[in-house]
Amino acid sequence: MPLLNLIEYEAAARELLDPATYDYIAGGAGDELTLARNRSAYNRILLRPRVMVDVSEIDQSTSILGIPINMPVLLSVTAAHRMCHPDGELATARAAHAMGTLCMVGTLSNYTAVQVAEVTDGPVWFQLYAYKDPAINQFMIDQALAAKVKALVLTVDTPYTGRRERDLRNDFMLPPELTAGHLVGLPIDQSSQSGKGATNVFKGDHLRARGSTWKDLEMYREMAPSLPLILKGVITAEDALLAVEHGVDAIIVSNHGGRQLDSCISTIEALPEVTEAVTGRIPVIIDGGIRRGTDVLKALAFGQDNFTRLRGRMSEPNLKLTRYLHGPGPSDCDPRVLQALANPAVGYLDPDFLRIMGDVQRLLRMVWQTENEMTFPISGTGTSGMETALANLIEPGDPVLVCVAGYFGERLVEIASRWGGDVVRLDRPWGEAFDAQQIADALRQRPAKIVAIVQAETSTGVLQPIEEISKIVHDAGALLLVDAVTSLGGVAVAVDQSHIDAAYSCTQKCLSAPSGLSPFTFGPAAVEKMNNRKEKVRSFYLDLNLIQKYWGPEHVYHHTAPINMIFALNEALYLIEQEGLEARIKRHRDNAELLWSKLEELDLSMHVPVKYRLPSLTTIRVPDGVDEAAVRKQLLQEYHIEIGAGLGALKGKVWRVGLMGYASSAERVEMLVEALAKVLGRTG
Repeated sequence: MPLLNLIEYEAAARELLDPATYDYIAGGAGDELTLARNRSAYNRILLRPRVMVDVSEIDQSTSILGIPINMPVLLSVTAAHRMCHPDGELATARAAHAMGTLCMVGTLSNYTAVQVAEVTDGPVWFQLYAYKDPAINQFMIDQALAAKVKALVLTVDTPYTGRRERDLRNDFMLPPELTAGHLVGLPIDQSSQSGKGATNVFKGDHLRARGSTWKDLEMYREMAPSLPLILKGVITAEDALLAVEHGVDAIIVSNHGGRQLDSCISTIEALPEVTEAVTGRIPVIIDGGIRRGTDVLKALAFGQDNFTRLRGRMSEPNLKLTRYLHGPGPSDCDPRVLQALANPAVGYLDPDFLRIMGDVQRLLRMVWQTENEMTFPISGTGTSGMETALANLIEPGDPVLVCVAGYFGERLVEIASRWGGDVVRLDRPWGEAFDAQQIADALRQRPAKIVAIVQAETSTGVLQPIEEISKIVHDAGALLLVDAVTSLGGVAVAVDQSHIDAAYSCTQKCLSAPSGLSPFTFGPAAVEKMNNRKEKVRSFYLDLNLIQKYWGPEHVYHHTAPINMIFALNEALYLIEQEGLEARIKRHRDNAELLWSKLEELDLSMHVPVKYRLPSLTTIRVPDGVDEAAVRKQLLQEYHIEIGAGLGALKGKVWRVGLMGYASSAERVEMLVEALAKVLGRTG
């Protein structure tokens, strides 16, 4: 079967190379966060293609420092190519020439620039690791000059080599025949060091000019006065400005592929500030994480000039955010939702906005799985939806049954009481689901006009059996009010099928939009009760009769709608429609089951039995002797991962882990469990 992309080539290499060699090539420093981020940052960038543009003639050719190349892709420098191919850098150079682009050879290449020049007349740049002894640097540069290379690339991001734990774990040693060609003939020990993770050319005081400063650039210019000087390893605007000030001819935005210093930002994240600082005065090149042509396109859109293909691996940190939100909410927003949020505001009666309002209502009906006419978002968080439902349904003295099995059941009791309801609470231990018969018994004992229940209890991770409960409630002549804050968009709510009379949710959980709106739906029976009230709803702001007139065809002003929040919600709902609601619900379930299985491998137990376990939020029992707050703090500080603490009766006893919307993915599960295992000191 043919290999079609670089990811498949990497997988094939893993099969062909011995594990220690593969780990040396593919691995990174420390926890490999930067290695992962280099790749995942590209995944977070989405394209906005324009149409009706003449693309009948496509020309990918460009030039860099006066060198014409067929495409904006260069082959960067890596050490010891003979680990993978007997011809090493000779084969690399021939391939680059055949594709009409340039390549680099460097200090630690097996073949010298002179040897490369003998097999190809394509353009070559020479990369230099600066040694403490200037004579060593001049010796290597003289070889490059003899080979007629086209530029000198000075790597400045590695004064010390990184802690590469894969190499240490594998007791990795380069084979003795894989010497650094440019150092042959110099008094440098190139023998392997068992257990040191490399060879002597990578270690010791002789290797790096660790005292180098910006003023030393003039020395390197004098060593190769005829060559352009390119600085490799710049990832900040400050250093980019200094490079320009010191007369550098080009910059390579690079973090060494995450191989030397961990916890750096990715190169694509660094690119905008570097290009803005340079403002076109010198070319800017980027390496790290590039796998496909779309990555090249994304980097071009960020404003740099050319690309080199280096390293990077799969994981899932964010591009701009510094938190991975795996608590009880909010969840990470899809980048397209954030882009919609950033659109210019319009008037609340703007014709285009009114059209978007109609789209939002249609899409909410799709997610709620209902034909209810009164379906729209309430301005405010999920609690505003809760209060709106109770304020419009309850009249003073109405008997209300609230099913309480968690923190938000308690809130239903509180708000229902404040609106004058004669509230009876039916309790269940936190972490257990209600039995429909228990509710039937309670309604026989004291009938109610309204039964309120939290479908997906955020404090416990329990998913209530709504269809069973709904039949009991309606047989008793009551209305069913459902809190779907942590279920809508991740778990089936099925308003019409389940005969739910009223429901509310929020935008910041499974819908993956910012907090600030509460998707809401009232069915015919709920609307009838509201319309037959003996007195007006006491809240003007939450009066559905008034709100409905704005969302209805008349568009009568009630309050200024949160325009941009509705833009964001519209995009979030559109993305659900694109994915398909059924597929989205299955994704949440599949990823939850993956999480549960991996947590069990760590000997961690879940608080809720699997039958009633909520896919969008998992409660993990804190092991005996573990400081749950310290674990959360370490996950946040070291891995930028947020998980939640227990609430109420479960405070200090569980962690609450969310897999909601955009953040529900297998990659996120792997990242989360790996980080948790390291914090707990468990390997599974």
